[in-house]
Amino acid sequence: MRFSYSYTVSPALARPSPVFLWLILLLGVFEIALCGLGLWNGLTYAFQRQSATGKVIEFHATGAHSASIVGQVEVTIPGNAPFRADVDDALGAQNWVVGGALQLRCAEIHAGGYMSCSANSGWSHLVFPLLFMSIGAGMVCWGTRRIRGKPSRSFPLARKGQSVL
Repeated sequence: MRFSYSYTVSPALARPSPVFLWLILLLGVFEIALCGLGLWNGLTYAFQRQSATGKVIEFHATGAHSASIVGQVEVTIPGNAPFRADVDDALGAQNWVVGGALQLRCAEIHAGGYMSCSANSGWSHLVFPLLFMSIGAGMVCWGTRRIRGKPSRSFPLARKGQSVL
């Protein structure tokens, strides 16, 4: 026995509402702006940094199901006096052992000579902001195409009557 199903999509359901499209567009712009700030921070650590080593004083995980670790570290930068800093390792990439050594990047990002240090991880400083910035850019492109009434095909290769090559 064969069953045949046929259905049609009403025109009201085929196109998202304009309010939804504008919200997607604004959310994409907001995400691009936040990721731009994160990328600027990552570039600050990449180019205005000082390599440092730190001795772990204490540390703890930020959540039960998270790889992120926050700890108190005694930072030693060549030519400067040692100081204590709160260090965030967002990916848990460092080997955290009390009394152990960590590779850090420190940058003077605030006025008044305050040094801010973070774990030496290019993934969390550069790659993740670029990844999420590209997602935000995709949201903006999709939203503007749909607001302008164009179909949401991502990469049209050829139109009717035109060759691809």
